[in-house]
Amino acid sequence: MNKFSEKGIPVQGNSEPKKEKKDDFFPPKEDRINLKEVAELFGATPQTVINWKKKNLIPFYQINQFSRPFYSRSQLIKLASKNQHLIKH
Repeated sequence: MNKFSEKGIPVQGNSEPKKEKKDDFFPPKEDRINLKEVAELFGATPQTVINWKKKNLIPFYQINQFSRPFYSRSQLIKLASKNQHLIKH
């Protein structure tokens, strides 16, 4: 069965708007790291990372209020390159 637009023009394929999946809002799974990995990346303690998260100094993701937060390695590397003071040498 052919589909037609409002003006009667034949439409090929599925004309429904593409629905975004929940995962489209989060970084790819291979880019996700946990609290301990963030601490290691910055040479900081896990508590320091928690403090940064509470102060919104670093981006994080959480699926719901009960899940553990996770972080994007690529976003944190970009952040670190612009904020060298966060990295302990």
